Amino acid sequence: MSKKTTIITLVILAVWLAVLSFFLWRNFSPVALEDGVTIVNNYIDGFSNDLSEAYDEVKEHVVTIKTDNSLASGFIARSSEDTSYIVTNYHVIEKATNIQVELDNYVTYQASVVGYDEVSDVAILAISNEYELSGITWGDDELLKSGNFVIAVGCPHDDEYRASLALGLVSNYRRMIEVNVAGKNHYLGMIQSDVDLSEGYSGGPLINMAGELVGLNTLREDDEAHISLALGVNELRYIVEDILRDGSVSRIDLGIKAYPMKEFTTAQKTSLGFDLDEVSGIYVEDVLSSSIAESMGLQAGDVLLASGSFDFRDYGDYLEFIYTSQQEFSLSILRDGERVSLSYPL
Repeated sequence: MSKKTTIITLVILAVWLAVLSFFLWRNFSPVALEDGVTIVNNYIDGFSNDLSEAYDEVKEHVVTIKTDNSLASGFIARSSEDTSYIVTNYHVIEKATNIQVELDNYVTYQASVVGYDEVSDVAILAISNEYELSGITWGDDELLKSGNFVIAVGCPHDDEYRASLALGLVSNYRRMIEVNVAGKNHYLGMIQSDVDLSEGYSGGPLINMAGELVGLNTLREDDEAHISLALGVNELRYIVEDILRDGSVSRIDLGIKAYPMKEFTTAQKTSLGFDLDEVSGIYVEDVLSSSIAESMGLQAGDVLLASGSFDFRDYGDYLEFIYTSQQEFSLSILRDGERVSLSYPL
């Protein structure tokens, strides 16, 4: 081979390696969005690397919760100078008289209950912060898509298996689930996944591949169908803020099964009789009996457009409305192509 041919071959090889390196960098590097949320692309070749990095991000924030008769999980939501606040499920501590929190370093604390919310099955505990504990990184469940990988971290079975993790796929990032609390029905927006949630994972974090909190693991709905449910982190934020501020949760519980119009496909909007340019608003699929919505006259098929200064462009707007509005409000809705105004109280 001549010297000239050798040089040409080496140049071609160098260019090929540069292109390959750029491709790998683009596809396996985290992508930072403007709001600080990081998304990691999930490719099979980078799979185990991504999983270990996500686990390392979250493991020190996950705790084991031991009560008189149960073992479950939780996570450090935030810390002040002398106190750390732990999020877990309400059903974990509901009847407990003795609650202990074991940290990642095996140190155990006696915990006190700050407050809870039965409807969302959320409870907050407080422990001493002598180890300068920091809170978990909060993500954004609006960025989830069906097919994304998610990880549950917790303590299945018994404390010998603390800090375990289970991997799964998001089946539906907004599944409206009807729950009954004290004889009254409510709708909750939940993340459905096929993560194998053994009992001890209850109250632990559901995280994305960047190690960010996207949900609170709540229950295993169906073992045979591999259906697990987690409360989305965006709703959890409001609940945690309310409990830390007031010890309880204040919300407008409309009692509707609702989905953002912007998430509907063209086929779905057409089948429901909407124009294709109608992408804003919250579609009402069902109204619970004896609910605020029923007393106002809301009907299945209505679209919530606005309430005062709130424009319902997406589900986040709807959450802000139900968790921050006063108990007296009006709704502007779309019904059969016409705008209608409804008020509560009547």
